[in-house]
Parts: sequence; structure tokens; C-alpha cells
Amino acid sequence: MQEAWSLSHNLWNQPEPNNRSDAANEGIGSNIYSEWHMWASKGTHESFISTNMRENLSNAHEEGGNLVFVDGHAEYRKYRKLQSGDFGLTPDELYQPNRAQTGKSYLPAF
Repeated sequence: MQEAWSLSHNLWNQPEPNNRSDAANEGIGSNIYSEWHMWASKGTHESFISTNMRENLSNAHEEGGNLVFVDGHAEYRKYRKLQSGDFGLTPDELYQPNRAQTGKSYLPAF
């Protein structure tokens, strides 16, 4: 989870699964993910503050945020240095500031 640069009354988890069934949530069913980062603007959704396209995820504190790993450690990283593999996704791609990558489908690496 990361702070987002948007107005919201909910928690946004990244990446977003396309299947939220009980089976998929329990790891029984397969899943495809997208939106491991959010390149967006107010034109994309009214909850975003900026009228210009910008990165909204992990961009609140000097263009970065803390990644929390399952082994318990945390690491600060600038959003431009993030990779899809940081979120357990394949293919492992370096961040690109565009909607095409935001909406692209990724498979879990595990």
C-alpha cells in the first residue's frame, strides 16, 4: 500500500486484481493484475487532484514512498525507480509514465 496523490474516502491497494472472487482471494483461482502505478489526472477520474497527467501513487513525499516487504523490512524508493516486479508481477518492467503501462495486464510471479 502506498499514499496516493488523490482525494479519496477509501484505501487503494496496488496492484489491482481483475478477479475478486472468494476463490481468487484465497489463492485457488487465477488472477491478472493491472495498475501497479497510477498515471492519471482529474480527466481520468474525479478523485484525482491534478488536471495534468502525473503519477499519483507513491509520489507524496519528495517523489517517493515506503515499500513494505513481506519479510518485514521497508525501503524508501522514488516512484520513477519502481518496477512491476517490486509488486510480484511479470513481466518485470521499469516504471514508464503513461496510461498504457498503468492499464496493462500482468501475471503474478508466484
